[in-house]
Amino acid sequence: MGRRGIAHTPEVRAHWRERRGLEVLMRVGVVAAVVMTVVPAVSFAQRASVADSMLTLNRSGHWAEAVALARQDLVTRGEPDPEGTCPVRGGLVYALTRLHEVQPARAALADYDRICATTVSARPFADAIAGLRKELTASKEQQ
Repeated sequence: MGRRGIAHTPEVRAHWRERRGLEVLMRVGVVAAVVMTVVPAVSFAQRASVADSMLTLNRSGHWAEAVALARQDLVTRGEPDPEGTCPVRGGLVYALTRLHEVQPARAALADYDRICATTVSARPFADAIAGLRKELTASKEQQ
């Protein structure tokens, strides 16, 4: 007997089971589409907020905290999008240079050059990175 007291044949029951399965698949597909649309936007917003936080920390002289934040962000997110990581990488180079951590700053600068050389998001930092490059070169000559 069905829900309403009507006896259903096995074919009718199979039809409704299949239809219910399709409805579930459609719901899953809609949820997946929404997640695929929202997650990159959230990731970009998080990345922007990390870059903004690093800028604030660097400007206020909290370089060690900026380094920790950058390293955590880069390890957590990896390198999925060079455009998104370049502001964080540039902030890392700046903070390490200000802390006089010459070797780590050079390594971070090499990563920045390798990953961010052709990105649009690196353009606003070009002058700052050029200045940091000179500082790191000068510190190499003094050693």
